Amino acid sequence: MIAALKDFMPARILLICSRGKENKLDSPIFMPKKNLTVRLLAELCGVSKSTVGMALRNDPRVAAKTRARIQACAAKHGYKGDPRVCHLMSLLKRGRRKAVWNIAWLNSAKSKHAWTSLPWLSGYLKGSRRRAEELGYDIDQVWIRDQTPAQLAKVLKARGIHGLLIPFPEQTEYWSRFPWDEFSAVVVDEYDVRLSLPHVISDRHSNMRIVLDELEKAGYRRPALWLQDRVDEIRDTYSSAFLGWHHKRGRHHPLLWSFEQQDPATMRRQINSRRPDVIICCHNGTLNLLQQAGFSVPGSLAVVHLNLAADVPGWSGIDQRHERIGVTVLDALNTLLIKGETGLHQNPQTILIPGVWKTGRTTSAQAPLSAAKSSTTCSK
Repeated sequence: MIAALKDFMPARILLICSRGKENKLDSPIFMPKKNLTVRLLAELCGVSKSTVGMALRNDPRVAAKTRARIQACAAKHGYKGDPRVCHLMSLLKRGRRKAVWNIAWLNSAKSKHAWTSLPWLSGYLKGSRRRAEELGYDIDQVWIRDQTPAQLAKVLKARGIHGLLIPFPEQTEYWSRFPWDEFSAVVVDEYDVRLSLPHVISDRHSNMRIVLDELEKAGYRRPALWLQDRVDEIRDTYSSAFLGWHHKRGRHHPLLWSFEQQDPATMRRQINSRRPDVIICCHNGTLNLLQQAGFSVPGSLAVVHLNLAADVPGWSGIDQRHERIGVTVLDALNTLLIKGETGLHQNPQTILIPGVWKTGRTTSAQAPLSAAKSSTTCSK
């Protein structure tokens, strides 16, 4: 009789019917075939509903053994959470209190105020803070200078911090000793991708192609890429995109230079020798250096910046959308926190954010026809 009714009878009635025989909460007779709820899972495991919820999110506030037992029970009986309910509950929790988790912005820069004072850095933190406020989080900026990884982890736990935003993690050896298993973390842009965490970064390859396409439409034919080595050292994204774009057009000797230790005289010799009509760069001092070398911009030579910010007003180039990156990285961390995913990742996700072209005063709407022939020559 029980077997015939088990698809229709409420689970609690089935429990009463089955107790006399087996007196076990995980009896196959007790378990309904559909819609196992958190309440029933809590009864199975002998814990509260809130403990089940935290264990399924892998919340470290529940002991590791208890989490493993609850998760194993859920898997055994085919429990599946409803993503709509999870989303609704997260919204309700944020409505009841200002922050569910604290988030740390880990500042490894030389200056304690680098991420608020430097124009080309401040947009990242500004975007993350705006999105954090919308989602109900607090962001603490933590300066990690002179702290060991163990000391840093202790400080973070004392502040109740579970989520980490890590901008430009250049100190690979330092981070290799950090106890990642206790935190959810996402990298904000990067210079070193050996850190096995989710990344949200500027799509430098796409940005270079956007620049070259815009310059070609304007009539420029001899672009020169002029970068500091460290800007391109990890993935060679700028240089590979630059070389690939030229290769598809049958140009096998594009102008690719290193910016290291340049001076006006050296720059003048290089430009007079190779005669580019536009220079693509990431260095704010390029415009002044060209003017010291005797070139007018954009009259005899155009200049494009690959990372526009308030410290290069009026330049043509790429707006990398730092605030958009900041918003996206906070969304990525929010997902990890809700799902309870901590530690390093076996297959970390990388999200690429393309930039947008901005026309400024350092390029002409139409490149002079003589630019590639003789107008860049300076006889100083």
